[in-house]
Amino acid sequence: MYVLIVLLVAIFLRNKSLQDIISPLVIVLVVIIVIDAQLIRRQLNRLVAQRLPGQSARGLTMYAVLRALQIRRFRVPAPRVRPGDTI
Repeated sequence: MYVLIVLLVAIFLRNKSLQDIISPLVIVLVVIIVIDAQLIRRQLNRLVAQRLPGQSARGLTMYAVLRALQIRRFRVPAPRVRPGDTI
């Protein structure tokens, strides 16, 4: 996410040679984010099927993807589980 923010700022620079490098990088990062969102969605659907059989993960998947895209320090409400802890 930090890299995307830096690249987004760099897009507004008026240097043509820098623009030729940055624009494809932004597209690649967007594709990576979409792939990551799909992987999160698949994992979450499997987890919901295991832990809550018969329940729908309809709103939960979008929440999980959007939450994963946020910078951890700025998430509201604050995360209760530390990275690496078991759930």
